[in-house]
Amino acid sequence: MGKVFVSYRRRGAHALAVAGLAARLAQHLGRDRVFIDTRLVPGGQYPDELESELAESDVVIAAIHDGWVAEFAVKRRLDWVRHELATALRQGKTVIPVLLEPAAQPGYDQVPADVARVTLLSSTPLRLAHYESDLATLVAAVERTPAAPDVPLAVADPAGDEPRPRRRLMLLGAFLGTALGGLALFSATALGRPVWQTFMIAAYATVLMTAALTVTIVLVAWAGPWLDRGTRRVQEHSFAATFNDLWPLYAVLLLGIVAAWVSVLVTLSRAGAVIQVLLTGVAAIGVGWLFQRELRRISRVDTAWPPRITPDSRTWRRAATRLHELLTADSRTPRDFARQRQAESVHRALLDVRTILVQRANRTWRQWLRGSRHDDPLSDTVMGVLPITLSLAIAALTTGLPHTGAPLRLTLAATAAALAAMVIAAAALRLGFLSDRRAGRRLVTELSDWDKRLRPLVHLDAPVTPRQR
Repeated sequence: MGKVFVSYRRRGAHALAVAGLAARLAQHLGRDRVFIDTRLVPGGQYPDELESELAESDVVIAAIHDGWVAEFAVKRRLDWVRHELATALRQGKTVIPVLLEPAAQPGYDQVPADVARVTLLSSTPLRLAHYESDLATLVAAVERTPAAPDVPLAVADPAGDEPRPRRRLMLLGAFLGTALGGLALFSATALGRPVWQTFMIAAYATVLMTAALTVTIVLVAWAGPWLDRGTRRVQEHSFAATFNDLWPLYAVLLLGIVAAWVSVLVTLSRAGAVIQVLLTGVAAIGVGWLFQRELRRISRVDTAWPPRITPDSRTWRRAATRLHELLTADSRTPRDFARQRQAESVHRALLDVRTILVQRANRTWRQWLRGSRHDDPLSDTVMGVLPITLSLAIAALTTGLPHTGAPLRLTLAATAAALAAMVIAAAALRLGFLSDRRAGRRLVTELSDWDKRLRPLVHLDAPVTPRQR
């Protein structure tokens, strides 16, 4: 990270324009990254300080005023402007000539040979009538040089969406189906029913579970817009603000859990109470660990800048809100280089996330089946229950056909359970696909609305002008 060195003649009315130029560069790049000799330490060895600052600089601004050429003919023990420019040219630094009105571009033969190359470099004017636009041009030129500070930028991270692992969801469905089937088996065995009948009851119980999950998919799809509005209000605010708004709800839930725990504890024996206390302690440790991990993650979303932006709505909603707050906090203050570049990078990352969401929302049925389903855990859970249902139906046929007097009836019942499970699973997948697509398009629309709000704030049409005196 280099600096900008402002080289100029101190005497003359042009010194005020140079001071304004240096102040604007310092405001944009940072005070410690722009040097002008008015910042020399009183009592210090100014030749050593000038040499040190010039050595650390990557860009030298050559302020050329009216009469600049004639100053080279004045006899001096050491012409510092000539020395600064000659050193910068010799060391290969970037030199940007700035013509202070009414100065004109000097000729090659009008200046000493060791600084003559300055006259061959493209210059930028600084005129009173176009002061702001000329300064903006100069700042833009400096930004393209090594003197521009290294600024951490936001980047869209498609891999950071953390999709729910499909295998885990299918295993969850298999576990739920097995648990429900086991419960049905246990109940039927306790009632003295035949084994094949027990398997059939368990199969139909898992079919009912699949149907319940499918109905849940329909309800979630129907309530999607209302759920989006609720989650949007929560995700756009910081964790502290959300907690301040919802702490009464959290307190009521905690009191309900404690009351239920105490009521059960009172009815248990001493040994049962000890076991419940131990289990509660283990559960509390687990919940506390999960809460702490989630709190750290949310804290990073609220504090890191530039933020990590992924297709997960929790990250990009918070990033868009924070960017809007940052740009509207004090719109009258000109932005420095880092702030502007970071704002542009966050806005660009939000647009990249929108592109990713558009691609997801436009996936075909086959692409959706093969790809990750980020917001639809229920469909994969249904697919996990399906093989359990089929296994129970086959088990009922295997154990029942040799012992039942109505094999056709058993076969039809098992076949009906298997077909019902497959039809319901197919319907769940289709509904999940349509629901996921609708949800994705709502998120795309929301990001497009954010783009309309942020674009005029990020990409200003003109630089901020100072107040008229």
